[in-house]
Amino acid sequence: MDKKLLLIDGNSLTYRAYYATAYGSRGLLRTSDGTPINAVLTLNKMLEKSFKQYKPTHVLIAFDAGSKTLRHDKLKSYKGGRQKTPQELIDQMPIVKDMISKMKIIHHQIISIEADDIIATLAKKHVSENTEIVILSSDKDLFQLVQKNISIAVPQNGNKPNTRVDIDNFFEIYGYNPDQVKDIKGLVGDPSDNLPGVKGIGQKGAVKLIDKYKNIEGIYENIEEITGSIKEKLIKDKEMAFLCKDVATLMYDVEIPYKLEEMRYEKTVTKEFCEFLEKYELDSLKEYYGVSKKAQKVVKNTQKNTPKKEDEDDQINFDNILFK
Repeated sequence: MDKKLLLIDGNSLTYRAYYATAYGSRGLLRTSDGTPINAVLTLNKMLEKSFKQYKPTHVLIAFDAGSKTLRHDKLKSYKGGRQKTPQELIDQMPIVKDMISKMKIIHHQIISIEADDIIATLAKKHVSENTEIVILSSDKDLFQLVQKNISIAVPQNGNKPNTRVDIDNFFEIYGYNPDQVKDIKGLVGDPSDNLPGVKGIGQKGAVKLIDKYKNIEGIYENIEEITGSIKEKLIKDKEMAFLCKDVATLMYDVEIPYKLEEMRYEKTVTKEFCEFLEKYELDSLKEYYGVSKKAQKVVKNTQKNTPKKEDEDDQINFDNILFK
């Protein structure tokens, strides 16, 4: 592959980063002035782990822009009943985005549009024989994107490598195909998105129906073949089944202003990023990136015989940094 585009679900990853470290024995990590930074620090580590694992040439991080989306116009109760987001996490979102910007990574959000739809649009637009797409997210809605050269990287805790879900292992894991994800959700629903689906139809039953009839349309076209309580349940919640499938279906026509080359990822540390690390007292990251006094000595020793390059004071190349 000539190019590898890593598309990251910013909300999913930031939430995961926050909850992974918010309730430890040491309490929530804060700066000396009380600013919470646990999600900021952990997200950075998650990003770096993924960069090392996938070695992307291009990166974009997509975020949700607010609580109300176009899907709420279709289903008012969409995502209703979710636990209220902790204020300490809300406070960190602008800091997270500031960090991403200073890492020279593009992040994007659109009012009323979900991050999933930004990712779906970019994945479908840029996948090709010479461009591989890797999507970093634990959101199963994105699994409907899996195809040749589009895979999902599901984050794992600690130092465990992310789990890869691709076209070669998808059916073996789930028992249905990626393009049937929305049909399964139409039948079973999704508690995380408050999609009710068809009451009384579980995962196993839904997989059997989809295996035989391919999709929800096929099920209802052949509804007279189905007998007993399953038929009754399907007839009763027919409208909801189609509505939930529609809500679960990703959008592929979102207008995004960035060309692929604008998403190019260069492994560099800018002066602005160093100032960010200083401001938020992220000493462990300063050492990791080679900008602490201790790390700079190591870098200096490796560069004794290296001619100074233009703008070297403002930018440090990762190739000259020794990571822990």
